[in-house]
Amino acid sequence: MGGNAKDLKRAFEDNDHQQIPIPPTDPAIVAEMKRSEGFVKYLRSQENYNNYLKFFETEVETHGCKGVLCQYLFASTPVAKAMFVQLYEGLYHPLIHIGFGIEFDQPAIVAEGLAQAASHTSGNISNYFARCDELAQSEGVRSTPLRELYRNVRASDKIRTAVQLQQGPNRIRDGLMPNAMEELAVIAAQFRVGRDNLDWERGLIESTSCAAYNAAAAQRESKATKLDFFSMHAVTSSIFLSLLVRQSWIANENKAKLIEWKGRLDLAWYASSRAPQLDLHFITSYQPTISKDMNWHTLYEAIVNSHDDGHVAKFVRALYNAETEMRDFVSRVGRESITSFPIQGDLWFRAAQMCLDSTTDMPLDEKWLMGSGFDTVWDRVPEAL
Repeated sequence: MGGNAKDLKRAFEDNDHQQIPIPPTDPAIVAEMKRSEGFVKYLRSQENYNNYLKFFETEVETHGCKGVLCQYLFASTPVAKAMFVQLYEGLYHPLIHIGFGIEFDQPAIVAEGLAQAASHTSGNISNYFARCDELAQSEGVRSTPLRELYRNVRASDKIRTAVQLQQGPNRIRDGLMPNAMEELAVIAAQFRVGRDNLDWERGLIESTSCAAYNAAAAQRESKATKLDFFSMHAVTSSIFLSLLVRQSWIANENKAKLIEWKGRLDLAWYASSRAPQLDLHFITSYQPTISKDMNWHTLYEAIVNSHDDGHVAKFVRALYNAETEMRDFVSRVGRESITSFPIQGDLWFRAAQMCLDSTTDMPLDEKWLMGSGFDTVWDRVPEAL
């Protein structure tokens, strides 16, 4: 984003009230984690984050980031298969954290991300992913444009009404999975990614375009612009998916799986916000306010100079990355390959403007919506000017 040391210090101080000391580790538990059965024993227990952190710090120091990631995420072992699911828990945050560590060559951050993945409580997405894979491999399941799958999710009353607003960030676990997992899996299984380079490149761009569409196009005609907190993370995490699938040491099979599961989980988070109506007109007709006359460079500068907890910066950076990747892909393959993708061209920047304009100088609890498909969350949003 172009921030200097002073900017980083201010950004840290803006959020240092959230920092808490890490409790002491239990050497016996850390030692137990070195065996597969011990590692799995403590999986999904947040109280063991500190023990997993110590475990992965030692593993990374001994074997390096690449070796540890290959062993604990991409191997064909029960531990790696369980950890692959955990990568998507916590609203994509393990993926985000590990991605930052890889991008900036920070082994300590990779260890933190792996510990976060291992210790995060279950959102009951494991059975969902498994069912999607099972259906995708069966005869008669065709590959369908992801934008169409979003429409199909919204068209299902059972999926759309499976969650309740009061379930908060646990709507997938407590509402969607117990009440409509099968119906959602039947739709999500149709998002399929081929195993060669062009296939996964296209699948990555498609999933990010649809994620940005979901985040920015879920508006209300009479209300001021607001973006959904949960949908925003589907965009934010995309830049790190992009980073992972470009690692030569990850097999194409795993690259395709990373993208398929991400697209399928994006659909689940869309459903968890009660599958709001998406209208591209809200983006194409958007009239910028604070960001008027800005370009990517000056937009970045504005974000660096703002008091943001990091969500705006990460979201906008992911949009710019997606725009760049789409432009490169189209230059090599042709625009006809992306005709079904909703966000293209200058709409990436327009979505970034919507984000900056709707969050700048806003109190933290007023920056985002927490479920844009629920009528009542719009009650506190001002009328459109």
